[in-house]
Amino acid sequence: MNSSLTPLVTSVLLAFSLSSQAQTFGQNPEGFDSVYNLQSVSGMSLDKRALLGGVVVSSAQVSLSAQVAGDVLSISGKEGDMFKKGSTLVTLEQESIQAQRDSAYADISSANEALRNAGVQYSQSIVSPNSNGMLGGIPGMFSMFTDPMLKMSGQGNPEFDKFANRTSRYTGYQQAKNKLRQAELNLKQVEERLKDANLVAPFDGVIVAKNINQGDVVQPGQELIKFANIKDLQVEVNIPSRLVASLKLEKKYRIKLDIANIVVNATLSQIYPIADNNKHSVKVKFDLPVGVRVLAGT
Repeated sequence: MNSSLTPLVTSVLLAFSLSSQAQTFGQNPEGFDSVYNLQSVSGMSLDKRALLGGVVVSSAQVSLSAQVAGDVLSISGKEGDMFKKGSTLVTLEQESIQAQRDSAYADISSANEALRNAGVQYSQSIVSPNSNGMLGGIPGMFSMFTDPMLKMSGQGNPEFDKFANRTSRYTGYQQAKNKLRQAELNLKQVEERLKDANLVAPFDGVIVAKNINQGDVVQPGQELIKFANIKDLQVEVNIPSRLVASLKLEKKYRIKLDIANIVVNATLSQIYPIADNNKHSVKVKFDLPVGVRVLAGT
């Protein structure tokens, strides 16, 4: 179930204190003959404030793209609708992927049968190595006479033939195992694609942009929805470069939110490492307290 909440764009006013360095001026009047009285004067700390503009932004915004090609079967909401983490946002056509999954299950069944047969053949080459010999594979006294005669006549090496047969059966058994493993991996890939046919909310948030309609045909990589976190909000401000040195991370600063007409204490969470050469400013972000009733701008 989702609810609708209209996004608003707001501005902020940031105020922070800069302490001037105190200096002391004085002179020792002892031993100085003058008609003037000398007084010691100490500097006073002046509270300077900078009034700056900013905007409320979401702490996280993602673009959800199609992972598979297909028709858009359904869209769960529109711009401004809120969803819980794990909620389905977009459902794509899945019939072709389901057919691939059925085929993958059939491949696994065939691979299991092939592996079972290869295992029996390999076991036979160990337990009954003369099964492919003369007279329908009856071992015993015949091989006792024929094997030495063949070896002496130079027409073959029965022991080596048995080893070669056993090795061949073992190779066939390993190949059957590999085919089964490949079929299982193929099924796993198809099931992942089946999951990708549904786009779900990665966190609690709101749809801020919708680029598709029901019935559209989409391709892998195509952007479908922009989704933003509206629970954890931040204030983004461009600070003049000369004032950045006075800021401290994790320190709280008083910020006025015009749209809500309130003043809150926000924590400085990020100072961008690069300044804007044109504006001679540095972008910083402040974390707003949880529960402040404002929304990020689109």
